[in-house]
Amino acid sequence: MSAEGPAGLFARIGEAYERIQVPAIFAPAAQDLLRTAALQPGERVLDVACGTGIVARLAAPQVGPSGRVVGLDLNEGMLAVARAQAEAHGLSVEWHQGDATHLPFSDAAFDVVLCQQGLQFMPDRRAALREMRRVLVPRGRAWLSVWQYREDHELWDRLLVGYVAPEVVSRIQARSPRIAGEDLENDLRAAGFGLVDVALRHLTARYASHDLFVEYQLTGRMASVLDDLTESARAALMAEARGALEAYRDGDVIAMPQRAYVALARP
Repeated sequence: MSAEGPAGLFARIGEAYERIQVPAIFAPAAQDLLRTAALQPGERVLDVACGTGIVARLAAPQVGPSGRVVGLDLNEGMLAVARAQAEAHGLSVEWHQGDATHLPFSDAAFDVVLCQQGLQFMPDRRAALREMRRVLVPRGRAWLSVWQYREDHELWDRLLVGYVAPEVVSRIQARSPRIAGEDLENDLRAAGFGLVDVALRHLTARYASHDLFVEYQLTGRMASVLDDLTESARAALMAEARGALEAYRDGDVIAMPQRAYVALARP
């Protein structure tokens, strides 16, 4: 199996991520996050671990021409997609390649910091959170979301059991780490945030077809595992997956429950 880490994985799948995962999962989650964040015209917003930029792109019209939106990600491959998408939609967003634990911005540079589903991939979460606090104005706010449960991941992990060794499943699960709600709260407080509120949100991922859902697995989280299977085993797993997805059919779409912790933190 490839030893490719999350950064390399996300660089390789940026196009498929934007085309499949963003409409199905990350755009609706970003809309939910931004409704809660209630951005105001003129605010300066930083999107940390922005990926292909859906949060930043949705934030830009909300703060308007008097505001500022900056997206930062460690992975240049994801940023290339983000830049292309913003340009295609005529959006004014600044894109920066950088490490969340060493943000390339001055103290108190932003009114709002956002981070959707990125914190769990950071080896030193508290260092990243301290940096988010540093770049916030004294009365600023940070909004973060992390997965608590994803049915799409659980489904694939169940399907894999009959095809690969248990340690392979464990390695796949390690690529999608989750943070317990109390750990998220503790990390935020340890990073110096004074006001912290963590709430569990129920979401639904909606794939336009089961073929799109399966296609993403061929390039994403499951890609290296599927490549290692024999042709017959791979075909059998894909057939089983398509059959299992019928249990999630909702009209013309495949609807899969998700849960995420959303945290508000103030310095």
